[in-house]
Amino acid sequence: MASEVLNQVKEAEIKADKLVDDAKKKAKDIIDAAKKESEIESLKAIEAAKTHAKDIKDKAKAKAEDDKKPVIAKANEDSEEIKNRDQGEIDDLLEILVERIVANGNS
Repeated sequence: MASEVLNQVKEAEIKADKLVDDAKKKAKDIIDAAKKESEIESLKAIEAAKTHAKDIKDKAKAKAEDDKKPVIAKANEDSEEIKNRDQGEIDDLLEILVERIVANGNS
């Protein structure tokens, strides 16, 4: 009878060890799955952030393109006006500019 009780205790210990081992394996599997899932979610978040940043950059670039059109048009208009001026006017303007530069340079 004592040996039977001893065998039952040994069997209970073996079962308990197996349960502990199974629980450890299951816990490791859960942790591994959670790590893998968090990596996937992190990659998704990074990709979403990159896409959002690209959208912002593209919108800013498009706005800059639109904003520069009137400035370029005005510059072209002004340059055409200058090109079309009489050479005498240009010489007079250059003389005035040189006088101003010299006057400001000696101040």
